[in-house]
Amino acid sequence: MFPRKPHPHPVSRTKSLPAAVCHWVLLGLQIVVGFGLFGFGCVVVTASLPLLWCLCLFRRAAVEALIREVIRRAFSAIFVMLDVLKVARLESTLEEPVPGPALLACNHISLFDVLAVIARVPGAFTFVKSSFVRIPLLRYIILSSGFLPVDPSSPSQSAEAYARALDLLKNGAVFVVFPEGTRSPDAKLGPFQKGAFRLSRAAGVPITPVHFQSTGPLINKKVLKLADGKSVTLRMRVFAPGAHLKGISATTPLSIEEETKALRLFLESQGVRAQQEGDTRLEVAPA
Repeated sequence: MFPRKPHPHPVSRTKSLPAAVCHWVLLGLQIVVGFGLFGFGCVVVTASLPLLWCLCLFRRAAVEALIREVIRRAFSAIFVMLDVLKVARLESTLEEPVPGPALLACNHISLFDVLAVIARVPGAFTFVKSSFVRIPLLRYIILSSGFLPVDPSSPSQSAEAYARALDLLKNGAVFVVFPEGTRSPDAKLGPFQKGAFRLSRAAGVPITPVHFQSTGPLINKKVLKLADGKSVTLRMRVFAPGAHLKGISATTPLSIEEETKALRLFLESQGVRAQQEGDTRLEVAPA
């Protein structure tokens, strides 16, 4: 009776519509399967903790190494999933396991820095904020892995964690520290704490600089989300032990303050150098 008005947004009947539907269906399945497997892994690890605690009475070091390996593989799986979903991608210059003893000192631009270094450095130990230990599920995993809880407001706990870290280094372990102590709000280097440098000298293990850069925000101190609609690349560069001291001539050993400044300048220079080499997308950490 009345002429039918054309739809204001006609649906295209080309192959693009089925392709788009398949894309979103597969994307949804990947998200569900990825998080489902991760959740299942957490449940399995938690359920097996009582047995692992019993085994700790006889082979504690072996059990801790096993749990750290499970954590490392879980973190690696997270990056694989993020890469498949075109959310974030991890690139690293590290091709072989880091031989111990080693003390890796990293800048801290995002939440993913810790996941990345644990995923790429097998068997590594690190400090963990005591606030994470208060979470029931994480508490048992952290305490069973050999990671060291530390509370800056508790001198006794900090001293205990320091002594344990020193013992690990003297026995050939690989230890990861973040001298800034917290994530940077804007990719710039924050003030360095002296604990890592004291630990290095007490153990007789030189610091190995590790530099992180990203092509976008990755859940830092201010931005609690990933880059909108863009795949972010997190780049991790591991240098030779003592690389931050190369080229420095001194008649006497450097003080802790001087080495702290040297490491800071070295890490800052890596961001500037990457930009000069043509990758202007990288977030630079200037002075």
